[in-house]
Amino acid sequence: MGKHASGLTFGQLVRAAREVHAWSRSDLGVLLGNLGTGDSPRTFGDSKIQRLENDQLRYLNPGLVRRLIEVLELEPEAAWRAAYPEVAEAVLTAVGGPRPARAARVAGAGDGPASDLGRAPSR
Repeated sequence: MGKHASGLTFGQLVRAAREVHAWSRSDLGVLLGNLGTGDSPRTFGDSKIQRLENDQLRYLNPGLVRRLIEVLELEPEAAWRAAYPEVAEAVLTAVGGPRPARAARVAGAGDGPASDLGRAPSR
């Protein structure tokens, strides 16, 4: 997990919000509840929450991100961008959010697009 434009990783956002609510990691785990489906319950305990807050989870399930946004009352756009910085534009477009701001063009940088996406210029 990388850092979001605010300079915070998703784990840092989660920790900050949890501390604002004055919840322990166990409290947060209980509030998250069962994140599994059917016969395979999945819950989060202290150690898993600690790994999340330390950005040590290899994969962030979108359902977990949604549930954390809801429980911790995180600002959705900032949370999604921090959780998936490398795909923030695609995720936000899929959920109907705004597109990230593009970098300002540098004088003399050529006539290409303002981003590094390599899109053809509009006609």
